[in-house]
This record gives sequence, C-alpha cells and structure tokens, in this order.
Amino acid sequence: MCVYGLFRANNISASVCQACASSQHCLKAGFKLLFDVTYLIYLIGLKHILIGSLFPVILFPISKMLSHQHRHAKMELSNLHNAFSTEVSELLRSLRQIRMSSMEQLWQQRVTRARARELRQIWHCGMILSMLTLVTNLGPILLISVSLSSYALEVGHLSPSLAFASIGLFRNLHAVMQELPAMIASLQESFAASKRIEKYLDQSTEVRVPTSADSTSFKDARISWASSAAAPESSGSSFCLRDVNLRFPEGRLSVITGKTSSGKGLLLSALLGEADVELGGPKSNSSPMLGKQTVVSVPDFAYVSQPPWIENRPIKENILFGNAFDEERYMAVLRACALERDLEALPDGDSTMAGVGGGALSGGQKWRVSLARALYSRARILVLDDVLSAVDPHVAKWLCHNALSGPLVRGRTVIIATHHLAICEYLASYVVTVDAGTASGRVCAPRRSSEHLNIETVPRSATSNPKPGSGLRSTDAGKKSPATSRRSVLRTLATYILGSGMWPVILAVSATFACRLLAVGNSWWLTKWTSGKELDGERLRFNLYIYLALSVCSAVALAVHAITVQGVSQRASEVLFQRTVRGVLSSPLRWIDSTPLGKLLQSLSSDMHLVDHRVAAGLSDLLRIIMQLAVVVFTSGVATPQTIAMMVIMLSFYFRITARHLSMSKRLNKLIPLAAQPILEHTNSAEYGITTIRAFKKQSIYIERMYDLLDVEMCLSWHITLGQQWIHGRYGILGSLFVCATAISLVLAGADAATAGFAINVVLQFKATMSGMMGKTNLLTSGARAIDRVLDIAGAPTESQDGEDVAASWPASGRVDIQGITIRYDTGLPPVLTDVSLSLKARERLGIVGRTGAGKTSLVNALLRFIDIEAGTIYIDGVDIASVKLTRLRSSISVIPQDPFLFSDTLRANLNVYGHKTDEELKAALSKVSMHTENRQDSTHTLENLEMSIHPRGENLSHGQRQMICLARAILDPRRIVVLDEATSAVDRATDTMVQEVIRREFADSTIIVVAHRLATVADLDKVLVLDEGAAVELGSPADLMQKKGVFWDMVNQSGDAHEVRRVIDGMRHT
Repeated sequence: MCVYGLFRANNISASVCQACASSQHCLKAGFKLLFDVTYLIYLIGLKHILIGSLFPVILFPISKMLSHQHRHAKMELSNLHNAFSTEVSELLRSLRQIRMSSMEQLWQQRVTRARARELRQIWHCGMILSMLTLVTNLGPILLISVSLSSYALEVGHLSPSLAFASIGLFRNLHAVMQELPAMIASLQESFAASKRIEKYLDQSTEVRVPTSADSTSFKDARISWASSAAAPESSGSSFCLRDVNLRFPEGRLSVITGKTSSGKGLLLSALLGEADVELGGPKSNSSPMLGKQTVVSVPDFAYVSQPPWIENRPIKENILFGNAFDEERYMAVLRACALERDLEALPDGDSTMAGVGGGALSGGQKWRVSLARALYSRARILVLDDVLSAVDPHVAKWLCHNALSGPLVRGRTVIIATHHLAICEYLASYVVTVDAGTASGRVCAPRRSSEHLNIETVPRSATSNPKPGSGLRSTDAGKKSPATSRRSVLRTLATYILGSGMWPVILAVSATFACRLLAVGNSWWLTKWTSGKELDGERLRFNLYIYLALSVCSAVALAVHAITVQGVSQRASEVLFQRTVRGVLSSPLRWIDSTPLGKLLQSLSSDMHLVDHRVAAGLSDLLRIIMQLAVVVFTSGVATPQTIAMMVIMLSFYFRITARHLSMSKRLNKLIPLAAQPILEHTNSAEYGITTIRAFKKQSIYIERMYDLLDVEMCLSWHITLGQQWIHGRYGILGSLFVCATAISLVLAGADAATAGFAINVVLQFKATMSGMMGKTNLLTSGARAIDRVLDIAGAPTESQDGEDVAASWPASGRVDIQGITIRYDTGLPPVLTDVSLSLKARERLGIVGRTGAGKTSLVNALLRFIDIEAGTIYIDGVDIASVKLTRLRSSISVIPQDPFLFSDTLRANLNVYGHKTDEELKAALSKVSMHTENRQDSTHTLENLEMSIHPRGENLSHGQRQMICLARAILDPRRIVVLDEATSAVDRATDTMVQEVIRREFADSTIIVVAHRLATVADLDKVLVLDEGAAVELGSPADLMQKKGVFWDMVNQSGDAHEVRRVIDGMRHT
C-alpha cells in the first residue's frame, strides 16, 4: 500500500468513527418525520398532501438515477484524487532528483495532467449535483405549492394561519428529507469503509519470533521475492536463486559479491525474512503458513539498506534509533564510522536535522550515518548493503578496519554485499559469489598485512574547514520549517477567489442574490395573497400561478447558483495549484531540504482537496446567510418595531458568544495542520524504511509513535466538537428567546394574521441563520488557513530565471573554463570550494576524485548553478553561465546522479521521456548498457519488455539497474556536456568497465565530467582533478599524477584495486 493509501486508511477510520457518532440523528429524523406528516394531515387533509406528493413521486426515479450517477462519479473522483495524490507524493519525494535531471517541465506536465483529470471529474460531479439539486429542491417546492394550491382551489380561500403553519411544517419535512438520505449514505459509506479496512487488516502478515536455530544458513534453498513486496526485478518478478547452500560463520565477517542485478539484494532479503525461501533440506529458517499469517523465524538483525534510509530527524536520533544513549559507545561508533569531524563541521552538530531522505547530508554521510545506526544497536547479526560504494578508498579502508572488523563488531556476525571485494576481502572469513541464478560460498582465512593496516588517522571531515569551536551538540533540535505568513482571512479569501477572474465572481454573486430574492419573494407573495379578502376563481388561479412560478424559479436559481459557484471554485483552485507547482519546481535545493515533506504533502494534497470542495461554496453560502439575516432583521423590525431593542440585545449576545468561539476555534484550527503534518511524514518515512524497521524490530516504537500522533490529532478534534456543541446550545437558547419576544410583540401590537405569519415564519430562521453563519465562518477560517499554507509554498524562494538568450546551437563544442571559483552554502559557513580553476577542451574527459566531502558534488552543483558562486566565473563555450537562463543551462547538460531517478510508469516512458524515440532506438540504448538482449538464455540482469511497470523511484529494480537505465536515457538524448556523479557506484567492476567503454563510444563528441570514488573509473580519462578540503590540489593526466607521487598516487596505493588502476594507466601511457 502506498503512503497516501496508508494515510487515506487513517482518514477512512476517522470518517467511520464520525459517522457512527452522528448515527443517532437518524432516529431523531424519523420522529420528526412522523410528527410533521401527522400534523400536516390534520391541517390540510391527506388528499391534498397526496396530490402534492405526485410530483416528488414522479421526480423520484430521476432523483434516484442522478444519485446513482453521482455516487459512481464520486467513486471515480476518489480514484482520480488518489492517483493525483500519488503523483504529488512522488514529485515531492523525488524533488531533488527531478531538479538534478532537468525534468521540471515533464513533471509539471505530469502533475498538471493528473490535476486536470481530477478537475474534470469534479466538474462532472458538480453538474450532476446541480441537476440533483434542481430535482431534490423542485420536488419539495412542488409538494408545498401544489398541496396548498389544491387546498385553496377546493376550499376557495387560504388563511394565513394555515398557509404559514403548513409551510413551516413542509420546510421541516423538506429539511428532514434532505438530511435523511445523507445520513443513510454516510452510514452506507461507513459500512463500505469498514469492509475496506477489514480487508486490509485481513491481508497476510508476518509475525517475527526469536529463534535459536541457525538462521544464517541455507540448504538446497530456492529464494524468490515475496509476492507482496515491491521487489527488485530483473527479467521479471519470477527471478529466483536456486540450489543455495550457504552457511555464514557466526561472529565473523562475510562478503557477498557478484555482478550487477545477480541477486545479492535478494539474498540479503532472505536473511532478513523479507523473501520467500523454499527449503529442500532439514534446516529451516521459516515456518509453514499458519492461517493468514506467515511465521518467519528471524534472529536479532541490524540492516543498512540501499539507498540508505534516513529519517528527517536529528542525526543523533537516526543513530540511536530508539536505543538508550551510551556516550562511550556513541562516541566509539562515530569514530568507527568517520563521522566525528563531519558532525563538528555541521552548524548544530549531531542535532542537525538530516532532512527529507537525508537531503541535508552528502551521499557518503548518509551511508555512514546508516552504518552507525547498525553498529550502535546491540544486534547480533549486521546485514549491510554496499556501504563502501559511496566513500573514497581511504574512508572505505577505515570503515573496513574499524566498523566491519573493529571492537564494535567483536562476536557479531557481519554480512556485507559489495562490488568492492578487493577492499574488504582480506578481513573476510566467508565469501559468497552470486551468479547465474545461484550462490556459492567459500571459506577464507582473514589476514591483516601491514599494507592493509596502513591507516593512521581518521579520514578528514566531509565538510572542509570546520567552524572553529564547533562541536557535538546532543540537545534535541526541533524541526524547522518555513513559518506561515500572517494574512487576514478576508485578504486570503479575496486572493483566492479573484484568481478566477472578476466576471465569474460577479456572476456567482448575482446568482446568490437571485436565489435569496426569489426565496423571499415567494413568501412575500404568499403573504400578499392571503392577507386580502376571499378571491374569485380567476384571481385565485392567477395568484397560484405566480406562486408556482416563483417556487420553480427558486429551484432553478439554486441549480444555476451551484454551477456558477463550481466554475469559480475550479478556476480559482487551478490558478492556485499551478502557481504552487511552479514555485515548488523552481525552488532552490536548500529550501527543498529544509522544508518538511509532511508540510508539502499536506499543502498540495489535503489542503488543495479542502480548497476544491469547500471554500468557494462556503463563501457563497455565507453571503446567502448574511442576506437571510438582513431579511430577518428587516422583517422583524418592520412587523414589530418594539422588537428592535430586543434584537440589538440578542445580536450583541450573539456576536459576543461568536467572538469567544471564533477565538477558541481559530487557535485550535491552527493546531490541526501541525498535528496532521507529522502523521503524514511519519507514515511516509515508515513506509520507505519498513524493511529497516522490521529488521531492527522497532515496529512497536513506530506504532506507539503513530498512536501518540493520532492521540494529539484526536484530542484536537474532541475539543473542536465540544466547542461546536457549546456554541450551538447557546444559539438555541437565544434563538428561542428572540422568537418568543417577536411573537409576544406581534400579539401586543395586534398585527394581522398574514403579517404575523410572515414575520414569525422568517424569524424562525434566525437561529438556523446564526448557526449557519457560525459554521460557515469556521469553515472559511479553516479554508483560509489551508489557502495560506498553499500560498506559503507558492511563495517559496525561487531561483532566478533571468538571463540572456544564447544561440540555439550553444554549447556547440562543450568547452568548460572554471576560473577561481569559491563557494559556500550559506553565510557564516566555511567555503566548500576555494579558488578552484581548470580548463577543459571540447570532447575532453575529466575525472574528479577526492576524499569523502572534498567538494566533488559541490563542483557539479556549481556547474548547474544549484549553488551561487561567491567568487570566480564558469564559462561554457566562452559564455558566462551566470548570464544564461537556468532552464537553458541545465537542459544543455546531461547529469546521471548518484541516486538515479526513475518514476512510476513503463520502462518505455522512463527512457523516452519526451516521446521522440522509437522502440528500436530504446532497445538499442538498453543493449548498449547490457540491459536488453534478443536471444539469451541467461537474462537475469536484462530488461526485455518496454511495457514493464516501473515503481516510484524505480524501487522494483536494483540500484545498479536504475543507474544503467539512467545512462541509457542519457545515450538517447546526447548533449555536449555529460556529468556522471558516482553513476557506476552500485555496479560491479566488469559493468563499470563496460560503462566506460559505452561512454567513450556514445559520448565521443561530448565533454565528459566523471565524479567517482572508484579510481579505476577515472584511470583512462584525459584529466583527473584531485580535490582536498575544497581545494584543487592536483590536476593533470592520470599518468602525470602517478609520476608526481602526490595525493592521487597516495589514493591509488590505498585503494583496493591499485594493481588494476596502475594497469589501466600504464595501458593509456602506451596508447
């Protein structure tokens, strides 16, 4: 179930509770219905009621048909809203990758299309509802009009007392009949929702129990992805490992290696109990099905996933992960994971918020924080995905010596899957090779030669030049998010409504006035008709025709009013949404990383849903209620001037009570989003980290945390409900007093029956009018807060899109000149790059290497202008990139990032992003990266079907497959400058070599910049730039740098594949 589905399930359960709490109104409605019908029969007779009932009976089939259509339209709208919310959720969770891949336009179109489908369905629902409104209002109106007309024609006259008493009863009957279907529908929906929740809860679940059996061994096992899991798939979801016979030694380091997409992740999942394991031998690490629950025996695990799962919480909380704080162990873990200096350099130390998905951390820092979480735990078995892929060789060796085999893992079983076997093989006791659909293991003798132990100091910090005097701060840091602007409710609503244009607003207001005037005119005409003497037949029929015409026009006006309001609402919502999406897609990366995901999800999904369905209609209803109040006040004052003083007193009480309630309600409503956002964010985070949570056995912590968050939200809802009952009780007392005062004044003044009937009939609406005004004011206040939150997102800081137009062929050659650039992420922070200069000729290939955090990715960000340059200039083909429009600059550079980005669609759509390529071209591009074969028996790492479904962020593919698909996408859209930021970090050496060959062949006319930790990746490039603490310390060909015996030479010697690097460099020297 997707994150939005989980959140929706929570909303459904809340709706069920609300419907059950209000079900007692059905019983009350039944008693009111019985009383009103009985008294009407007494007043005008059963015959005339039956004559009037003919019209509602005739209209009933039409009403039923429209209700059926509306119910199905609402169901379709719910599906479309879910689809739209899923698109928004995927957009927000992948915002950084979308920006890096220059896909803003594509995603704006995707989200806009999803939004347009939803809006079209909202309009369709609105049209059906308008027709339904016409029919449902026309039936009761005709019931009243025809019944009274039939009675008047038979008797020859219509007394005011009978007319207005009957109208009051008919109105009560109409109100009950309107409410009763909604109540019944609500109960039906609640029942259906309960069944959906029951179906979800009845799904097969896993119950993890401790075991004393050897759960790190397999005998004749067949391992496949669990059917319920979003499993990475190769040539299909049927991929499996067969005849697996492995026995991982306890208390030792084991290494799993193999080609890209060979099944290493599947084997790790099997160890965690996340895969289906069928055993052919006596040993077992799973139990048979018991009812609807699969009991899986799992020992005490800690897990590091790929990509690493990081919560948007302080770094310290990410490491502790619910465990008690032990300062000595904590500091030892930080040192073992080379995190001490990284944290010293951060503004808030280990209290720094990690950001959404760890966005505030570098790639290497995310991996090391995730590793620190596993090390800090007391788990007996550590299962690690490739933690060595995102760090430089020096840091990798440090981690091998201090994290994978240091004191912290003594007596613990460590199992790591990696492509970097050479770095850690000397420490391993067991090596597993996964290939050709099976896995085989071999026992090794760990050795620690002096060459491998040549690690004297902790690797330098991931951020150069730490702030003097900064250190670790263990205080908890709250989540910092952009503050909500303080706009007045009226200003906010005006901004929203006027977004639809002036004329639609004028038309909607006119329709509202027409509805109210026709309703008043109907009662006024009845007063005029019944106040005179008995009329002859022709005059009586004339009055009846006018009364019937006004009644029908009133019903038609209500339908027209609903259509015009719907049009205003949709236009205003669309303008607001488009503005917000443009703002989000043009916001700087720093804003993206600092804004809580829950806030963005709520604004673009929940808040927009509230705005779509409530605000415009609420404004129209409020205007109608104000007009009704004016009619009540005017009528009462004209009929009985003596009640004016009473009216002033009553209104003063009303406004005083209302002000107190609004003050309380305003404060509570402000807290609602603050309570809802953490629920969204917690659900989202838990969904993405569910495997890690289950491996650490932290389900109870996350369940309790969710309970706490729900308790806060429910507590707010309870107090809001109490406040509503408080205000309604007082409104009822004041309304009854006002009606009594008006009736007494009419009697004392000797008013005629028609005037008295008309006045009391109008004044009886006083309580409902004030209650309605209160309800709509509350609704609009919460709606204005929702609009405010959306406007805050829309008003987020945006990157400047100003710049000069350059030639269509720019860049023609791809020459890059960087002249003395200095960069810092924020004022007061140390520079991440200092006075870096280099020059690349057209079609040259540059490798950028350096320690973790040396500034490699920062240089790429500067080239794409994601970071402002403090000093210096970057030129591309002689043009200062600061003068080029951002969209033009980024669309001219292909970037294959470290975290490859795929979106939920087919494989074809992910490759053919703009729809310009044929299937043959797509298959050819996949073949070039060895991801497609026509005639191969062994296709475990290939993708055969372009219609294959890709899950959000490519979660049903391995990390290496995602990187290869992104490379194929770049091949299909070649550009003069290509940047690969750790693009092959998750593939094996053979695949890396193949990729380098593909790059040389396919991008022969492009300038290539390769950021890599694996030195063999850059060994055959034209130039290598070595960065160290933000400074360019070496620049030249790999051969020249090796001869200098400087930093690059030292890095080669410390790498696990030094011999391979030297061989490649020597080969390049002789070519």
